[in-house]
Formats: sequence, structure tokens, C-alpha cells
Amino acid sequence: MKLIKANTEPGNRYGNPRWVYDDGDSIVKVLPYIIQEDANINDQINLINSLHSKKLIYDDWTIKEMPEHTWVLKDGAKSNKFIQYRMIKVPYVFELDKNLSYAESRKIPKSIIYDDVNLYNEHILSKYIETNIKIFPYMNADGGHGNIFQFDIGDWIIIDWDDCLLGTKRDAQEIGRNIVVEAVESVTLLDPLTFNYDTLIENYKKTIDFYKKSTYNTVLEPFKADLSAMASASFKKLKKRIHLND
Repeated sequence: MKLIKANTEPGNRYGNPRWVYDDGDSIVKVLPYIIQEDANINDQINLINSLHSKKLIYDDWTIKEMPEHTWVLKDGAKSNKFIQYRMIKVPYVFELDKNLSYAESRKIPKSIIYDDVNLYNEHILSKYIETNIKIFPYMNADGGHGNIFQFDIGDWIIIDWDDCLLGTKRDAQEIGRNIVVEAVESVTLLDPLTFNYDTLIENYKKTIDFYKKSTYNTVLEPFKADLSAMASASFKKLKKRIHLND
């Protein structure tokens, strides 16, 4: 297997340590095994695989002890137990009218659907809303560039499922906030030259409005947005990130 990405620093359930490998026709992920008490890995895989016409996650997952690596929970508990699972390799990043490999997209990452908040909401946010309604109370809110792929034009699939796989449950407020913030920040990050607070506020207004209309009378409807607080937090975070990338 060829290592694609690794983070072996001591960390917590939200990121470290973990590895991603290219295994030919599949992608292999290794991450901390933090299964929720009432969750079952096979049930979670079946739920995820039911969302699309093609099977994303294979059934041959394993649990492994890695004494040389330790992860830490918020309560301070430590473990060396990891889950390894495989996903089918999806060939193209999501585009409206063409098939583009991930490597190619990294050279020209500013796709039109990530460059305009209205296009993003219509073509990407809508898919995340549809998906989260189906999997509630689980969540997938990672709508940034490179987290939704396609087998062919129109044959899309969301690929980052670590949190849901381990059975972490969320309420409607947390799901809504995560999805909206991810949507706005994904668009803003790809357009740093025009980054300013007024634009950020406008993007939040449009995205919150779209989200509320799309989730009306669904399990996600209880979401209540604090626009100014969300925009202020994003402004501080994105300003720092954009500055670091200068």
C-alpha cells in the first residue's frame, strides 16, 4: 500500500493519529477506534452504503492494536486500538460538466461550484442536506473541496465517513451548524482575494436561508442560527488561515 496522508502526532478523537493509503483499486483508512456504545460497525457501513447506487465501504474492516501509537479522549483516557477499513476508489472529484481526477483538481482547485455560494448551495449543500436527513441522527458535514466525488457526471458520492462509521450521534442544531459553517467556509477559502467580513455575512445569510428552506418540516428543522456569532468565528479562523497561506 502507498501512504497518501499520515498524522501520527498524539491527538484526540477529532483527528489524530490516522493514516490514509492507496491500495490500487481501494483507499484504506486507519483511525482511532472510538465506537459509540450502541453502535455496530456493520450496521453503520450498511447505512452509508445504502445512500448511493454503488457500494462505497467494504465489509472487511479490522480492529488492530498499535502499541507505538496512542490516541487520547477528551476525558484523558488513552488507547492503542484502531480500526482499518477500505473504500472503493472513486475516480473523479465532483464537477457539473466534466470528469476531473483529484490530482488534476489540485492544480486548478477553484471549480466554479466552489467559487459562488449560490452554485455551491444548489449543487453541493443540497446533497449534504439530503444525505443528513437520511442518516439522522448521524452526520456528514465535510463539504469542502475533495470530499464529494463522482464515478461519472451526475453519479456522485460523498466519501468522508469516519464520524458516522463509528456511530457518533448529533442533534439537529449541531448538524445544521456544522453543515452551514462548512458550506460558507469552503466557498470563502477558495476565494481569499475577495475575503472580507461583509462578503462572509452575505454568504452566511444566503446559506442559512437555503438550509432552512431545504430542511423545513424535516428532522433537521430545529436548527437556529446565530448569524453574527458564526460569521465572526469564521472571519477570525479564515483570516488566520489565509494569512498562513500567503
